[in-house]
Amino acid sequence: MDRRIPKTAVAVAMVALSLSLLAWAGTDHHQPKGTLTLEQVHSKILPMSLKTIEAIREATHSGDRQTAIKELTHLQAMLRQVQAVVAKQVGPRFANAKCPIMGHPIDPQRVPDHLVREYKGQKVAFCCPGCPEKWDGLSEAQKEAKLEAKRTPVFINTTCPIMGSPVNLAKVPSNLVRDYEGQKVAFCCPGCPAQWDKLSDSQKRAKLAKVEVDQGKQAH
Repeated sequence: MDRRIPKTAVAVAMVALSLSLLAWAGTDHHQPKGTLTLEQVHSKILPMSLKTIEAIREATHSGDRQTAIKELTHLQAMLRQVQAVVAKQVGPRFANAKCPIMGHPIDPQRVPDHLVREYKGQKVAFCCPGCPEKWDGLSEAQKEAKLEAKRTPVFINTTCPIMGSPVNLAKVPSNLVRDYEGQKVAFCCPGCPAQWDKLSDSQKRAKLAKVEVDQGKQAH
């Protein structure tokens, strides 16, 4: 059996890093306290990522599967840090997760142009043809209030870091959300946030890193 890492794995890693670099280039230099700054990403994380890609390339050429997987996991963790910084600057496709008029969940992949309105540099999505017209008739204060109630949160995970279960990010209630290092973490059931609160910072990072690794395994 050929146990070498496919060259496509290296290619995917390099593409992921390239996308992160492009996203970084379009951001400003303001970061909330407690998160990595863009300067740190530029001077430390990205150079380390490039070195890791080179290590993956060498391990692939030599057929060292164990080292390649280890370095890929390391690269994944670093790209997650880049993602966290970029997420502060790059918002979701729509400003809202639910229709601000009817309150129905929005599927971002199925919203036609006629159910979208531009509002203060954001895109607001609606669930049915009558809603945009009702939106147009609202005052600025009413629009702000309705949009704030249905605004889309940005989560760093799609899988619960406690149970490992998939999380429906469009329907996460506020009691299943925790703020962590300037980011939002979603959980699958009421008991998980309480368990999360008892973890140390190093344990929390390990849990999040494991979620990323597990997702990577599921994707192959």
